Amino acid sequence: MPKVSVIIPIYNVEKYLPKCLNSVINQTLSDIEIVCVNDGSTDDSGKVLDKYAKKDKRIKVITQKNQGLAVSRNNGLSKCEGDYVYFLDSDDYIDKHTLKILTDAIINDKSDMAQGHIKCFGKVSTDVLTRKQKGFDWYMKKTGIYTVQPDVRKDLTVVSCNKLYKKSIIDKYDIRFPVGLINEDEYWLWAYMIHCNTYSEIDKDLYFYLQRADSIMGKRLKSIKMLDILDIDGLIYNEVKKYKDIDKYKNILTEQFISRINYLDADVPAEYKKEYLNKIKNYYKKHNQSMEIKKLYKWLADGKDYKSFFAMEKQKINREGFYLLGFIPLLSIEEK
Repeated sequence: MPKVSVIIPIYNVEKYLPKCLNSVINQTLSDIEIVCVNDGSTDDSGKVLDKYAKKDKRIKVITQKNQGLAVSRNNGLSKCEGDYVYFLDSDDYIDKHTLKILTDAIINDKSDMAQGHIKCFGKVSTDVLTRKQKGFDWYMKKTGIYTVQPDVRKDLTVVSCNKLYKKSIIDKYDIRFPVGLINEDEYWLWAYMIHCNTYSEIDKDLYFYLQRADSIMGKRLKSIKMLDILDIDGLIYNEVKKYKDIDKYKNILTEQFISRINYLDADVPAEYKKEYLNKIKNYYKKHNQSMEIKKLYKWLADGKDYKSFFAMEKQKINREGFYLLGFIPLLSIEEK
């Protein structure tokens, strides 16, 4: 049985795939399996995979019709056999010591997850790279062991790919990515981390993230898919409620949901406003019966905006916390 399973979803990345695969097959930790899920690629990605699989028996190729990132990762999880799981996007690559460093950390520290730092690269403007890198660096810490906070999103990047996970936790709670929704990493982070006590941080660039100009996520965030995050928050609420005392998390999840509205409200096109309001109402009715969310929904349904609601409620911040600040600045780190 391999020590680490590396799961790589692949779709039309023939240009980037060799660098990605080379970074994995040349790892200093050799006891690995490389689960490559070809998600119906129409370019020569399949040929690249076949070439590498013939040379390295650790590569396991799964071929499926195009079903998206979540299904690809989930199918990889169903087939992998390692003690630990590591996700890698097929246009990114990792340092040759990444898996050895993270495996040593999670074992020696007796932690439940280990992560290194992320370094951005790509042929895009300096401003784009700088903004993306700042988003990653916001959460990075010095090497050490850290306690998982109830607000798991406060200290961790919303990226599934730079982290090493215990397969035992994934299997025990049958954790999978939600299908048909973008920002699936938001759900994964909560679904996994609520079962963890500590995580290991490595103060070193171990994951190299390609920022592409033809960002699929960027295009989707200008479509009705931008509203998926509100559905994701409903799934997160249900998952936390299933395993934890929801009363200890309710304020945190309310703050998170309101921060989504802060992020979305000014940018939702007129043609999506009705669906936007319906999703807010459904979240309140089906999941989190917070009076603050109910009040905010009624305000928005009357044709007013979040900015004016925030101004009206501003005096409450010092007394009741900063749930209205929309503190979480990014809808999701992943914008490929």
